[in-house]
Amino acid sequence: MAKKRNRYREMERFMTYFLAGDGVVFLLFLLASGLGVTWLKVITALLCIGVSALGIGYLYLSGELLRTRSRWMTVGFAAVLVCLLFSLILRYPSPDPAAGKKPGTSQTGNQQTDGQTNGQQNQSTGAQQDQQTDGSQQSQSTDGQQEGQQNIGDASGGTTAGQQSNPSDGTGDSSGQSVQ
Repeated sequence: MAKKRNRYREMERFMTYFLAGDGVVFLLFLLASGLGVTWLKVITALLCIGVSALGIGYLYLSGELLRTRSRWMTVGFAAVLVCLLFSLILRYPSPDPAAGKKPGTSQTGNQQTDGQTNGQQNQSTGAQQDQQTDGSQQSQSTDGQQEGQQNIGDASGGTTAGQQSNPSDGTGDSSGQSVQ
């Protein structure tokens, strides 16, 4: 009985090393994928799939695959394998497509020109908004067009500043609304 326990402890120790190595290779795969190093990505993917499959296969052949004392090993190898396969299927992480472009190419120049154009458009939009704010002191009619000029009246009953008169009827309207 003591010999079986030692054999299990030895297997557990080796599986711990293989599982840790498999995890490190998976992290190296993620790094290679993110940086866009294709040859390293392929090598690490094959190595990771091979180690995970061999680990699960060994656990199956030894009869330890479904035992509760060895479940952490099974789950560990299966998790690395599933994460790797999903990463390959979803192409995650993928490198930035502009990362491989050299500065000074026409695409980079166009991006800078577009950025300058957008900045100029934003500045002109801001100036238009300032003009609209200044022009908001004038009243607008219901159809959105400005009518007439501001009339500054005297104390004898003319229209006051900010009120509009309708040029068609010739009388001042002190209610502030235009008559159409």
